Amino acid sequence: MREEWELWDRQCSACERYGPLDDMQLCQECGEKMERDLLRLREWDYTATAFGLPPERWEEARQAVITEYGAAMELLEPSQPKTKKKGRGRPPGQLHRGG
Repeated sequence: MREEWELWDRQCSACERYGPLDDMQLCQECGEKMERDLLRLREWDYTATAFGLPPERWEEARQAVITEYGAAMELLEPSQPKTKKKGRGRPPGQLHRGG
């Protein structure tokens, strides 16, 4: 029974196509896109490429990705800094007095 279950393909969490997946639940194509995006973002702690290279070669690997595939993100969206919403609250240090 176990062998039969492993023959079924699963759905990629990025493109939603069915096929074999990696440990991040991504198909091979989406996994490669994610790896390139992580290099573009300089997320060295999360890329398999950087893991296999000495730190002085990380920028070289990033530049190779940009040269071959471009600087635009393929799968990930860069995080935006959170903006603080201005509220109409009480001035700091002033307690609410129920009425």
